[in-house]
Amino acid sequence: MISLKILRDRIKSKLLKIDLRDGFKTLAVIVTIFTILSIVLFGCKPETAVLEKPTTETEEEAFKIEYPVTVTDDVDKEITLTEEPEEIISLAPGNTEILFALDLNEELVGVDNFSNYPEEAESIEKIGDAFNLNMEKIIELEPDLILTLKGMEEAVKEFENFGIAVYTLDANNIENVLEDIEEIGQLTNRVEKAEELTSEMQEKMDEIKTLVADVSDEDKPKVFYMVWNEPIMSAGRGTFINNLIEQVNGINIVADDGLEGWSEYSLEKLIEYNPDVIIAPKSLAPTPETITADERFSSIKAVLENRVVVVDDDPVSRIGPRIVEGFKQVAQALYPDIEF
Repeated sequence: MISLKILRDRIKSKLLKIDLRDGFKTLAVIVTIFTILSIVLFGCKPETAVLEKPTTETEEEAFKIEYPVTVTDDVDKEITLTEEPEEIISLAPGNTEILFALDLNEELVGVDNFSNYPEEAESIEKIGDAFNLNMEKIIELEPDLILTLKGMEEAVKEFENFGIAVYTLDANNIENVLEDIEEIGQLTNRVEKAEELTSEMQEKMDEIKTLVADVSDEDKPKVFYMVWNEPIMSAGRGTFINNLIEQVNGINIVADDGLEGWSEYSLEKLIEYNPDVIIAPKSLAPTPETITADERFSSIKAVLENRVVVVDDDPVSRIGPRIVEGFKQVAQALYPDIEF
């Protein structure tokens, strides 16, 4: 479904182009605008609102962004670009995956050291990581746009001092990820591609949610996502992991216990809440035995019933298009008898 924010900005850009002295020539544009408005006002459902491939020059223009364009990022900062960016830098692997998914690999001139997907990202200039950025190299590349994550405020200030536009991502739930993709599509003149991508992602996740929609509250499995085991750490309220668990009808015991963010969790609490399922990333536990063989966890239901599941790190933790894969892996961990 096209976000209201994108529709509003697109309609605004069209209206600004209308020359009142030449109204008849803009009739096609007006028709296009009211077609978009009808979708918003009459609340078409995603399955009935079909986005047709443009067939005329006027329809093609509806997908083009008129610069300057302004969006608001995840830290409530407005970013304005006066023209389509030609050189872009990504400072996080998920950002890099978004740019590739939007067919912006030719514009991508620099990436962080951990950007390794898709394979083509390996050949792009590396500019350090969040803890050790090569500022000299970044400035030398003369980017028009930098995509970063929250927590790099000092670097962002320096980039802005050089007149570089910076979009900061800080998605704590799936809806935020889809919004970020759409806004990056706006900034980079990839609106149609962004809408196609987010619609496809939403459709796949909706299919998974439908399969678990009828699970009663009593049958929802209690879940513990083990971020680390020494000390024991997990993901509470306000984290992307918690959102994934809740979206597939699971109960995150850490969030249920009232904890927020990425926090330590006591062994006593873990045993007390006695989760049905323990999920761990491969970086922590290459196999379930890493956890099941640990005597500390031997009395926990998930261990006793062999419901310790290892998931791939990147699709679950990277805020990008592959969250659909992570979504499916978490759902499969909670409901192994359902074919997703």
